[in-house]
Amino acid sequence: MAIALVVWPALVPAAAGLVEPRRKRQMIIYALLLPALGMAVYGAHDMAANDFTVQVVQHTLCYVNATPYPPIMMAGYILCTCAPSLFQAIRSCACWE
Repeated sequence: MAIALVVWPALVPAAAGLVEPRRKRQMIIYALLLPALGMAVYGAHDMAANDFTVQVVQHTLCYVNATPYPPIMMAGYILCTCAPSLFQAIRSCACWE
């Protein structure tokens, strides 16, 4: 859970910004670091304050805690983990061709 809630939201925009060749796009991606760090702090606090249990649901692991994840935090998580790849220039992904 620590990787998903703490590391991942901050790592994705940082890594995407480091490989982005265009300065303007890099600044847009780096602007996502501030909310990403806020998400990481919230995730760490949520993990420390609440006990998580693990359940197997249809061959996957489901982590459950006592409090639901707020919708605004879910939107921030999706923004921080998905948006950096949308702002990247196409040539930065040339290694996948």
